Amino acid sequence: MFTSSLIWLPVLAVLVFLIPRSGKWFWTLGIITLGAIISGVEALGVLTNDALSVYRGVSNVLFGDHYEVVDALSALFLLILSLAAFSVTFYARGYVEPHAHQKPQVQVSLHYFCLMVMYFSMVMVVTARDGFLFLFAWELMTLASFLLVLFNGDKPKVRRAALNYLILMHVGFMFLLAGFVTLAVNGLPVSFDSLKLYFAQHNALPLFLVFLIGFGMKAGIFPLHIWLPEAHPAAPAHVSALMSGVMVKMGVYGIMRVSSYIQTDLYLVGLIVLIVGMVTGLWGVILATLQNDIKKILAYSSIENVGIILLALGVALLGKAHHDLFLAVMAYSGAVLHIVNHSFFKSLLYMGAGNVAVATHSTAVDELGGLGRRMPLTSLLFLLGSLAICAFPPLNGFISEFLIYGSLLEGISTNGPLCVEALFGLLFLAFIGGLVVMAFVKLYGVAFQGQPRSVAAQEAREVSPWMLVAMALPLAGMLLVGLFPTLFLPGVFEASAQMLGISGGLEIYSVFAETFRQLTVALWVLCGVTLLLWGIRRWALRHRHEGGSPTWVCGFTAPTPKLQYTGESFSESLERISERVMKKSGHEVDLASGEIFPVDHRFEVTRKDKIDQFFARWWLVVLRRINAGTALLRTGKVNHYVLFAMLFLLLVFLMSLFNWLK
Repeated sequence: MFTSSLIWLPVLAVLVFLIPRSGKWFWTLGIITLGAIISGVEALGVLTNDALSVYRGVSNVLFGDHYEVVDALSALFLLILSLAAFSVTFYARGYVEPHAHQKPQVQVSLHYFCLMVMYFSMVMVVTARDGFLFLFAWELMTLASFLLVLFNGDKPKVRRAALNYLILMHVGFMFLLAGFVTLAVNGLPVSFDSLKLYFAQHNALPLFLVFLIGFGMKAGIFPLHIWLPEAHPAAPAHVSALMSGVMVKMGVYGIMRVSSYIQTDLYLVGLIVLIVGMVTGLWGVILATLQNDIKKILAYSSIENVGIILLALGVALLGKAHHDLFLAVMAYSGAVLHIVNHSFFKSLLYMGAGNVAVATHSTAVDELGGLGRRMPLTSLLFLLGSLAICAFPPLNGFISEFLIYGSLLEGISTNGPLCVEALFGLLFLAFIGGLVVMAFVKLYGVAFQGQPRSVAAQEAREVSPWMLVAMALPLAGMLLVGLFPTLFLPGVFEASAQMLGISGGLEIYSVFAETFRQLTVALWVLCGVTLLLWGIRRWALRHRHEGGSPTWVCGFTAPTPKLQYTGESFSESLERISERVMKKSGHEVDLASGEIFPVDHRFEVTRKDKIDQFFARWWLVVLRRINAGTALLRTGKVNHYVLFAMLFLLLVFLMSLFNWLK
């Protein structure tokens, strides 16, 4: 039922090109909603019945007799994918439709078609076990997302970001292809399930590293993250929400899937994943704090959260290597739950950034300010998302990081062989958490508080109800997980135990069940006390007249927005510490020689990490050398080109004659 139903929906998606302009969004929403319902029912059935579903595909020329499996890990990804796809499609009504009349109808149709293709390709990615089918779905997902990023392709910056993304994704694809080819060379079926047999017979580390690079390119791990801060800000807000909230996690899914088959060299694999997670998280959050664009901050924050997930996954693998089942299951559960939580609050934050872009035509924080009064609902929703990503109770980010902190403290408290690794993980996670708070205090404070810094911010108004309602779905997920964690944690523990190959996930959860019940009570008490104090304050001030007066600014009677902190000044101290890891570029206009009374001048500064500079530099050097070498062959004479062809044929003949092709 699952496979047969989903086969026809992508076929029906093509009809969006034939539907009138006014009905394209309704058709897209209907197709994705049907897919989300079918996928959601299947995922809930697998999770509640503690089983897996296997679907044998129809034998065909392209993939052979392929098959798809929905297990606990696939089911969790299907749920977050379906919820995110529905909410971003709903959001697209308010974001895309105002532009629909300014763009050719075929471009709008292509955008909606690619949105549907991207959703169904990701469904195929998390369910396909056959290698060829998986690679086909992976490539389809990349191409669809590439075209979605190009929605505003008339801008050179967008085209550059999309092309950069496409090239790097195909570099990662070659590593994935090499990984599956390795299985075929060793006489094994090209599928994920063959990895278990391969790892049992060979050293697991080399092949795992190949898959880590391939999947890590999509996940944005350090130092393969350079595409992410460019592509996400260039894409429309709803596309960025889907890419950051779910698509980036496809890389994490691949790493978790491959690592689940490893039995030998598990300690070394876990240590590598832990180190990659720590460095990725720290690098991402430092660069996020230094950015002055909302979408750039959110993009680097996605890198940071991928680092947190891999940090927890590394601890889980280390725990399994040392047969510490409590540590392994708890850390893996933290990683899984953080994947779910990040899909909620990052989707909401990107939609909030889209609201700001629609209202002000800018996402530069230093051009905003005062949006809290002019866009109250967007401001409130963005504040809740910011609190969630900072792991403040009682929102969902707190629950997943509580699990990860708990697993690290478990590793330290036992004073066992993982004490040092857990201690370093704890220090990195705490440092990352502190910088996350700094980054989002800067973002929210500069963009939403204070006085408007531009005419666009002064004239900003609340956006379409479609866009606000779409943000309600991830908000509901954030509140449900945050306020009712005991409803979800047993299933998360059981699914995590299955993926680790450990029995008794519920028994392990029962050891911590009382702690989580007490935590839930504490969260509800916190909410109750907060509401009570707010009510008492409202009652006490019900008859009091609240006056206002200008802010004291050291004697100045006409305060201006220029007296406020900017995003640049807020993070200046961190900039001085981390100046060696970033490339700083600025644009300013010098004072003219006769400019006695200076007029308005503008200084703009941007920061990119030096990893991006390093990759771009060697790539350009190689291309220039190749171009210089081949320039000698471009003589412009036909007889020379005929001679080159004859020499090539002669080379092939000699290689065949002496059996050099064998």
